[in-house]
Amino acid sequence: MQHKKNEAPGVETLTHAVLLAAGTSSRFGPEPKLLALLDGKPMIEHSVLGLKAAGIQHIIVVTGARSDAIAAALKNQQVRLVHNPDFASGMGSSLAAGVHALPLEADSCLICLGDMPFIRANTYRALIKASGKFSKPSIFTPTNHGKPGNPVLWRRSQFKNLANIAGDIGGRSLIQSQAHLVCDVPVEDPGIFIDLDTPAALTQFGVNLTN
Repeated sequence: MQHKKNEAPGVETLTHAVLLAAGTSSRFGPEPKLLALLDGKPMIEHSVLGLKAAGIQHIIVVTGARSDAIAAALKNQQVRLVHNPDFASGMGSSLAAGVHALPLEADSCLICLGDMPFIRANTYRALIKASGKFSKPSIFTPTNHGKPGNPVLWRRSQFKNLANIAGDIGGRSLIQSQAHLVCDVPVEDPGIFIDLDTPAALTQFGVNLTN
């Protein structure tokens, strides 16, 4: 649902990012997926650097499995690490941990996945710009050729809903049930669809498991 008309201009908000890096990578295998090397850096660091390239400095990284290794991989990055002890219960608990860690001054947040390092900085900027332009929507999704991808930007009014998601699902159920509050943001970025969740995907995109 793309909002283009009858929208009052919104106010540019202070956007934080919640980067989910707590999963067990069960579909991937025993290797630490988020620590796989891409151009000499761990995948999770690339995801952080993409956010910083867009000017997003307030980044919460939710850890779970291999939390110490993730922390070590990000030792040179200014991020806030939040450990989710219930990570095995699914993505819902990691979403809740990240949202609960957001400070009061966070008017909106980007929910990002640690295994999507190819998202362009311009995509993050486009979502933030849209949230500043349109006041009615509270969920902003990037789309490419009409197909939605990740990350998704959520206004504070949605934080409670996000924190109440349970099990191994993300925010798609909220998006589907609140279509009238969704703003589709067209972007020229195939990276919004590329999640590296299998060994074959790593090989396809030149990610090296030797680290």
